[in-house]
Amino acid sequence: MPPSFVKSCKEFVEGNDHLKTFIQERCEKNSSYSVKTSELLSTFNEWATEMSVPLLNCRTMKKGYMYKKIGVMSCIGIRIKPYESDIANI
Repeated sequence: MPPSFVKSCKEFVEGNDHLKTFIQERCEKNSSYSVKTSELLSTFNEWATEMSVPLLNCRTMKKGYMYKKIGVMSCIGIRIKPYESDIANI
C-alpha cells in the first residue's frame, strides 16, 4: 500500500476516536486518580450526545486503563475534569 494511503487511514481512525477525544477534552490522567466506571461512562455518553457521536457501553470503555473494584468498579489513572463552574465555587 502506498504510504500516503496508510497515512490517510491512520488520520481517519485517529480523527474518529471519540473516546480518545473525550479523554483529552474532559479528563485528567495521573496514576493516583480513579473514577467510578459508571460515572465515566455516563459523562462520556452525555458528551457524546452533545457532540453527536455514538454512545458507548461498558465493554467498549477500555482504552488501556486498569479497572479495579474499590467498593465499586473504578477506572484507575484517570478522573473527570471539574467543570469551570465547579472550580469557581471552591
